[in-house]
Amino acid sequence: MRIFWGYLWFRALLWVLSVTGRLLLGAAVLVVLAVAAPVTLVAAVGVAGAWLRGWPPARLWRAAFWALPMTAVYLAGRAMQSGTWQALALAPAHDYLAAWHAVAADRVTAAFVLAAPVAVPAGLAAAGGLWAWRTNTLETGLSGRTAAAPIIFDARQWNRQARTARARAAAPGTVPLIDGGGRVVMGATIRAVGHRWRPVLAVPHTAMGRHQVSAPPERATPATAGRPGLQGRPRRPRQSRPHPPPAARRRHGPGGHLARRDSRVTVGTAAA
Repeated sequence: MRIFWGYLWFRALLWVLSVTGRLLLGAAVLVVLAVAAPVTLVAAVGVAGAWLRGWPPARLWRAAFWALPMTAVYLAGRAMQSGTWQALALAPAHDYLAAWHAVAADRVTAAFVLAAPVAVPAGLAAAGGLWAWRTNTLETGLSGRTAAAPIIFDARQWNRQARTARARAAAPGTVPLIDGGGRVVMGATIRAVGHRWRPVLAVPHTAMGRHQVSAPPERATPATAGRPGLQGRPRRPRQSRPHPPPAARRRHGPGGHLARRDSRVTVGTAAA
């Protein structure tokens, strides 16, 4: 009996320790998210935008990359103001504390200007990582309440991606005729498999000839008899002699006259 009660106490102790560890981990995560509030806010907006618009994680990482020039300009300005490397390394921390003081003084715009050069790229990069982890766990079946969760998630994402592609194609100026590399733009991209995702699908103009459809042959005239056609080969002139007349149709097949209604056909040899 003592062994049984000891086992129950041991199981209860393990449960209490596991729950306490989860609570402490959750509290630590909340504290980190609250301390890094600007990065958390940008990451939340990025994940929500990717979910509503059907963006792939690469779209968020590309946005973070294009936000790096703002960070470079910020660091260059701080380098001109700071006299030493130590002051330059501590400049983001000082600006972050100044942003918190600006929020406390109801100066939200000043706080955003102070925190944006570092918070925007870091938040977008974190959003891309979180969205990639979320999509991967759902596609592989590691998360979701039911077995059909990956299929439902994929169908909903496809609808959002198709809606985003239609909106991009309908907006004026978002889908040009050619891209920066001189390739012909075919339309907006919904998904990319095995290739780098781009907002629009573009192919080189040299590949257009392989997808051309030949026009029906036209009647050749003396003026266009030797002119090359769509495939680069000269057209053949029309034949001067007429085609041979079709063979006369037979009313009955071979031996059909023997199988008339009033005729008799003897099969085999006659009896002696």
